[in-house]
Amino acid sequence: MPQGWVQNREDGSPITDPRRINEGTYLPMGGYKGSGLSIVIGLLAGPLNGAAFGRDIRDFAAPPDGELNVGQFVIALDVARFVPPDVFKAEVDRHIRELASSQRLPGSDEIRVPGTGRAARRREREKNGVPLPATLLAQADEVAKSLNVTPLSARA
Repeated sequence: MPQGWVQNREDGSPITDPRRINEGTYLPMGGYKGSGLSIVIGLLAGPLNGAAFGRDIRDFAAPPDGELNVGQFVIALDVARFVPPDVFKAEVDRHIRELASSQRLPGSDEIRVPGTGRAARRREREKNGVPLPATLLAQADEVAKSLNVTPLSARA
């Protein structure tokens, strides 16, 4: 695990060995702002709907026995109640363009944002199919054979 993800509960030292994860606690992303944001989201996803939060959360690394009482928080906003949708879309598009055209860090050839490459990937997969790992393809072919169905690897 990268340094900065998990900290030892006893002495505060970083934990990078995933086998030692139960000795530590996750650190928030984004420093104090990330910590504040995670608290707000945790409170909305937990106590607001009766789910676990904070010390009430069962250790996810513990053996899976019993319910986890995991909460969810979903919010739906009607953009039109704040700003005309086309104005909002134009602003989102502008900010995405600005972000994607920012100065890149050394060793980085592009700045990707969610959705980058999606259209090209979709065209490629519609034309050539969805790539499957060899082991998964072999398993699917075995199931197909057992059902007297043409295996995926035999299809053009």
